[in-house]
Amino acid sequence: MTIERKPASVKNAEHYLWGDGCDGWHLLNRDDVSVIQERMPLGTSEQMHYHKIARQFFFVLDGRATMEDLSFLVFSVPKSHKDRYER
Repeated sequence: MTIERKPASVKNAEHYLWGDGCDGWHLLNRDDVSVIQERMPLGTSEQMHYHKIARQFFFVLDGRATMEDLSFLVFSVPKSHKDRYER
């Protein structure tokens, strides 16, 4: 039996809003790993924070490293939900 799966993309992934006008799409959402594509429009920001357990890798897809009008991927192992601590 073959299971056909569509490639994950923002067109078919679960979408959520975060921060002050930012978007996120769960491309992969498992307990052991997550991959999220996020978009931060110009003028938005995120609180400084850290994770005690999850290790994260950010891959910038579009925009500038100074976080202006940015689109990026976040890989977390294990997923970082409920593992967020404000600085």
